[in-house]
Order: sequence, then structure tokens, then C-alpha cells
Amino acid sequence: MRAMIVGQKELMAGVSHELRSPLTRMKVSLELLRQEPKRIDRITDLEADIDALDALVEELLLASRIDLGAVPLQRESLDLEALCREGWARVADEATAQGTELERRWGEDAGRVQGDRSLVVRLLGNLFENAVRHGGPGQVTVSAERQGDRLRVTVADQGPGVAAADLERLFEPFFRADRSRSRKTGAGGLGLMIVRRAVEAHGGKVQARLREPRGLGVIFDLPRAGNPLLQIDGVTKR
Repeated sequence: MRAMIVGQKELMAGVSHELRSPLTRMKVSLELLRQEPKRIDRITDLEADIDALDALVEELLLASRIDLGAVPLQRESLDLEALCREGWARVADEATAQGTELERRWGEDAGRVQGDRSLVVRLLGNLFENAVRHGGPGQVTVSAERQGDRLRVTVADQGPGVAAADLERLFEPFFRADRSRSRKTGAGGLGLMIVRRAVEAHGGKVQARLREPRGLGVIFDLPRAGNPLLQIDGVTKR
């Protein structure tokens, strides 16, 4: 109970800090607009800060609903590759601009999971966003392999990684491995915390590991779904 209370206090402190920065910038931009009402760049800055606030509030609401069990899981058999495509669409433009591509590697019978579509897409999208933002140009790799009645999924980048002591803390709200980062340049938010909550809601665990010679991998497991035979153009396929 003590740990829970401390965690809630730390979360509220982090939220207060993260809200203060864009609100302050918005006040400055509004004041400058009063002095120079035709400055389009100020309007663009305001829109960016409003989008940041909206995203933060959405993350807070989702994290709270998962914690309270207010997100009933709509479990169904899902195609993992289709989920990855949907999650990657969130970062496709940014990835293309910096020269980052997604590579998929599936093990035998590792094509389908049993889970809530929106939550799984969200956790994959958050992991892809984190990998693209901090991994830089190169490849983001998503791989899956069967382990009994579950699938072990890994999302890995080719970036500089983090200090080994920071690996577990990556899933804490608003944690920054690089303290010099601001929210606009890749600050820690609630993305990886939501990943942990979503995985745990599916009865799984998540962890981060450093890769050799460089890079960071996030590993989690989801329930495996059966891979029924399908009839496509008269041919039986898996």
C-alpha cells in the first residue's frame, strides 16, 4: 500500500510538471500574438502544444482506466502482422523521414494472438514510436516466437540504448534516461507505462534488454491464438 501511495504521488508530481511546460509556452505564445497577431509561426506553436496536452490527457485517461479495470478486454483471435502494420502507421511518416524501416521476423506458429485489438495496437504503436524516436536511422525489428500457449514478442531498435541501471525504470511514468531531453525532443511520458499495463492486462510480463553491439529491445508475451486453416482461392493455407 505504501508503494502504491508513493507511486500515485510520483505520478501526480510528474503530471503537474509535464502540464506546466506546454501551458507556460502557450501563455507566452498568446502574449506574443497579441503584440504581433499575424505571426503564423506562433499559431503553429500553439497548435503543437495543444496537441501535446491532448495526447498527455489521453494517455492519463487510458492508464487510469486500465488500472481501475475499466477497460474490458474484447478478446479475439488477431493476426499479429496486421496489428504491427496498424501500429507502425502511427510513426510511418517520421520513420520514413529519418530513414528507419520496420522488419518483421516470425517463428513457426507465431502468427496470431488472443487479445484486445485496440490495446495490442496501442502497445505496439507506443513501442514503435519509442524505437523510432530514440533508435535513429536503421531498422526497427519486431519478432515473435511461440512459447507454449503464449507468444514472445520483441521490438528492437539500433540506437544507443540506455544505462543498464535504467532498464527497469523505463516503464515508470515520465522517466527520462537522458535528463537533457525536453518533451518536444523525445521526453519520457506514459507510453511505456501503458505498454506494461496493457501487457499485464493480458496476463503477461514485459522487460527491456540491451542488445549487442548496440540497441534496445523490449520483450513481452501475449496469449497465443489458434492458427486455423483458411480456404483462399480454393487453396488451404495457414
